[in-house]
Amino acid sequence: MALECSVERNGRRESWTGELADNRCGNRPLEVQYIRNGIASPPNINATKETSVEGARIFEGHAALRAHLSEIPARDKTDNLLFATWNLRDFGNSRYRRIEGQPRLNEALIYISETLTHFDLIAVQEIYDETKLLGLTRLMGPDYAYSLGAPSPGRCGGGGEGLGERLGFIYDQRKLRILSDSSTVVVDADQNKKMLREYPNWEDAIADFQEQPCRPPFFARFEMEGQTFSAFTLHAYFGNSHGDKLKRRLADVYRTMNYFANYAENRLENETLLFGGDINGIKTDGPAQKVAEALGFDFLGQEYQVPTNARGTHAYDRIGGLFPANSRLALSNHGTVDVFSIVMRDSQRLDYRPYYADLLRQKAEAGNPISNEVRFFDYWRTYQISDHRPKWVEFVILPKPED
Repeated sequence: MALECSVERNGRRESWTGELADNRCGNRPLEVQYIRNGIASPPNINATKETSVEGARIFEGHAALRAHLSEIPARDKTDNLLFATWNLRDFGNSRYRRIEGQPRLNEALIYISETLTHFDLIAVQEIYDETKLLGLTRLMGPDYAYSLGAPSPGRCGGGGEGLGERLGFIYDQRKLRILSDSSTVVVDADQNKKMLREYPNWEDAIADFQEQPCRPPFFARFEMEGQTFSAFTLHAYFGNSHGDKLKRRLADVYRTMNYFANYAENRLENETLLFGGDINGIKTDGPAQKVAEALGFDFLGQEYQVPTNARGTHAYDRIGGLFPANSRLALSNHGTVDVFSIVMRDSQRLDYRPYYADLLRQKAEAGNPISNEVRFFDYWRTYQISDHRPKWVEFVILPKPED
């Protein structure tokens, strides 16, 4: 592929290819990431350090993030599978965006897409606008595709929280082929009540009974290197670490995990079943994970105390699964990515102030001035990237047994 670059100056976009791009962009391979064959570059992104302060920050941030992500094991077509889960806070959500009129910067989308391209399969939560997700996968490159579940009916709290949220998977088509029986999961009421009765002391554990989980889980099957495996993702009810909200979260986790445990036993014929999602573990307690472990799910030795939120205080996200004796996926490594330690850092707050200065002014004029701008910046940037850290696992693909 010939090197291409594009620069916007005074409202006009100039583009170059081949030797001209080499001259204009300084033969920097990172520029290739900004424009791919058939995919327009994000607007207002300057390709070189010399173009603008913004362009320099994006270029340097992208390079630093890529260097940081190089510590994740390299992906290999036949030897491993890199599986991640990432809650992309209010991705494309205009109805309930808490910072009004502040869509994600193209810079943030570059950082998100760069992070995602280091994995083969990513479970994603809080997707509200499919066109935004399409744009993100196009920025990742032509080899990536996605599959989304049905929108949530909004049973997750007052004011319609979760309304319209969709769960799904992004995957690398060079390695994975999605099969046709992927779908949003609906548990029928009679089966659901039976499952709840099977839970020890279920009457004490379940509050505000609902026939379905707060947000419908999403299930998909994939083919890879002569084997099939399944995966599902969940976004459990959010609440405190005690009382009725904890009980409701445990109900979400139990209903979903028990459904899939039964599904795997009756329908998957010893097929590996992976799970990646946001079970909203508050602080670093692990009751939701323990509920899943009691149903046979293996969390692969990952300590539930490891935080996965952006501030490093809560263990929201998990990766695990049901691994039959003949499973060809074996844990090799796992970790999280602290994106804000690399880009949109605390020390860069003043660089980003022009993007949220109008919000500060509007709040002051409304009689509700921001008293702690440092904390506000921390809040603002989570709507640019996320209030979660990506959590990932590397599986080694074991050889196929000889017949």
